[in-house]
Amino acid sequence: MAEIAPENDPVQLRRKPHVLFVGQHDGTYTQIALGYMNALGPGMLEAESGGIQSNAIDPRVTRSMSEDGVDIRRHQASLVTGQQLRWADLVIVIGTMDEDIRVAVPGSAHQKRWSIRQGLGENPSDAGPEVYNACRNEIKQRVQGMLQAIRLFKGRDGKTRQSP
Repeated sequence: MAEIAPENDPVQLRRKPHVLFVGQHDGTYTQIALGYMNALGPGMLEAESGGIQSNAIDPRVTRSMSEDGVDIRRHQASLVTGQQLRWADLVIVIGTMDEDIRVAVPGSAHQKRWSIRQGLGENPSDAGPEVYNACRNEIKQRVQGMLQAIRLFKGRDGKTRQSP
């Protein structure tokens, strides 16, 4: 079997992939995903987040992430914009099984849905730290899996290949 020389490699990326995390509110699940994407895959891609509605970032999310070594104190919750949707190569809609989050994803982007098994419930203020940590851990596993797939696609070093 002949090897393809790197200069003839048909899979060459010209820029970092753009990932947009969208949730009902941009204050919990999306912030966890964005925090892990930036912490675990620095330089591999560009990521942003937005919500259908905008709430402040839940301080229990910030605390839970801090306990796992990820600082999201400077993150700001925001509404998802049409510009972000057009910018994204991949839109990941994050919510619980019972949330019906609808996003008009342009044809140029792919859409994935991440349904969180153990959500924060209808009243997140009633959820204890163990519930926040369970959500955090589930989202962390999904982000790690996604980054691993990108590393396999790009090559062992995870660097974006450039055209010659």
